[in-house]
Amino acid sequence: MRDGLYVDASSMTKLYVEEIDSARTRELLAADPRWITARHTFVEVSRALDRAFSGVERAEANRDFLEHWGEVTIVDIDGPLCSLAAGLGQQTNTRTLDALHLAAMWRAGGPALTMVTHDERLAGACRFLGFPLADTGV
Repeated sequence: MRDGLYVDASSMTKLYVEEIDSARTRELLAADPRWITARHTFVEVSRALDRAFSGVERAEANRDFLEHWGEVTIVDIDGPLCSLAAGLGQQTNTRTLDALHLAAMWRAGGPALTMVTHDERLAGACRFLGFPLADTGV
């Protein structure tokens, strides 16, 4: 690993929702506690938890998520980041939220970070840009 991990929503969700590769993701994230992500990851993970759980389980998952969120370095989404995301999205043909992740990773250190993602399209865009990827199987 390099100077921290950029963790997208597809990977962060695996900390709270038992999915394929959740155990591997927990190992990867435990190996380097310097997590970085974009502000919109909060919305993506919150929505995933709402879809996956109800009642007490939802409350527990949200509590755990908020606890971790307080320890994550957040890249804010502002005008310059949106402009960068638009350009990177066009260059890599990625979806909007993935383009925002790419721009946030670029701003936070780009190739000095390691992307942790389970999204094949985002992983492909990272490869195209020369961003290192954690071994998540995508």
